[in-house]
Amino acid sequence: MARSLRSRSCCTDWPESSRWWTCTHQNRPGVGHEGPLVAPNGIEREVESNSWVGPSGSILVLLDADDDCPAELAPALLNRAQSARPDRRVSVVLAKREFEAWFLASAQSLAGRFSFPADMEAPDDPEGVRGAKEWLSRHRPAGHPSKETVDQAALASAFDIGQAREHSPWLGKFCRELEALLSSPSC
Repeated sequence: MARSLRSRSCCTDWPESSRWWTCTHQNRPGVGHEGPLVAPNGIEREVESNSWVGPSGSILVLLDADDDCPAELAPALLNRAQSARPDRRVSVVLAKREFEAWFLASAQSLAGRFSFPADMEAPDDPEGVRGAKEWLSRHRPAGHPSKETVDQAALASAFDIGQAREHSPWLGKFCRELEALLSSPSC
C-alpha cells in the first residue's frame, strides 16, 4: 500500500533515495486490544522481522485503530516499536477506524469505477464510519462485495489522495510521518 502511495506522490516532493523502507499494514481482528500487533511482543516482533531494511532504512507501521483512539494507542505502540529497533527510524500510524475509511474520504474519485455508482458521494465523517469495507460493499451492485484481498491495492492505486487528505486527518498524519521518515538522515 505505501509503495502505491509513494509512486503517486501522496506527499510533497519525496526525495529519491537509496534508503530502503518498509510499511506494514495490518487489520486487527475484532476490536479493542485483541490484534496481533497490539498483543504483548506483537509490534516488537513485527519491526524486528524487518531485518532486510538497509542501514539507513526506516520502518512505518500502519494499522487500523478500530474502536481505539489512535492518538492514545499510537504513542504506546511507537514507544514499544522504537525500543525493539533503536537502530532504525520507526513510525507508527493508526488509521482511525479502518484504512478503508481513506477510500470513503475520496469516494467521488472512485465513483463510476470498480463497480461503484457514478453518483457515489463520500459520507460526512468518513473516518467515523464503523465498517468502511461494508460501506464500500453497500455501494456496489449485488454480487460485487468489496473484498480486502482483491480490492485494497487497486483502490489504493486509484483514489484521489489529495481529496482524501482534506477529509481524513489520519491520512494526513500518515503522509506527514512518511515524509519525515523519507527526508530524515539515517539513525
